[in-house]
Amino acid sequence: MKVFILWATNPLSLTSEIIDSSDWPNLPKKKEPTDTSVIDGAKGWLHGISVFGRSHKADHIALEENPRGHPAGSIKVTHWDDDPADRTPDEFHARSFIYEPVRLSNQKFMSQQFTEMWITDRMKNAMEKSGELPMFTQNHPVKVHAWADFVKPPEVVTLHGIWESDDNNRQMTEIDHPGYRESI
Repeated sequence: MKVFILWATNPLSLTSEIIDSSDWPNLPKKKEPTDTSVIDGAKGWLHGISVFGRSHKADHIALEENPRGHPAGSIKVTHWDDDPADRTPDEFHARSFIYEPVRLSNQKFMSQQFTEMWITDRMKNAMEKSGELPMFTQNHPVKVHAWADFVKPPEVVTLHGIWESDDNNRQMTEIDHPGYRESI
């Protein structure tokens, strides 16, 4: 499956590429950034990724191929935010998406997506109050878990994001993301 990657690099002109998901474990990788880390011209930290036109941007992003219980060629993307410099522990959260290969159904190309999320009680209460949580669970299959139950994916399949300046962030969001057709 194709994955669109936006690297957090400087200069910004060499920041995007499309890879096959099987190449994920071989991508350049940097250690989790610290407060003194500086964005340079080398790939290794992520701005974010996109699969079937859905963006994933977080402190950490993991991609695993062929998740159990899904057809061959499926991928699981898990992203999570748990940096105490960016948020308090009661704001930590994670989401996991499983993308199945595209198939023809009723003359339309479809890819089934399954979602899980791990959130704190504070976030769950806020999402229920705002109406956001029922929206997630009524429109597509979503399992909601407590943040305390989240198990990080293996480090070998995990890449890390880095805090970017507002200018870098704005420029990165202006880059076109491929849609589902480019993900096949």
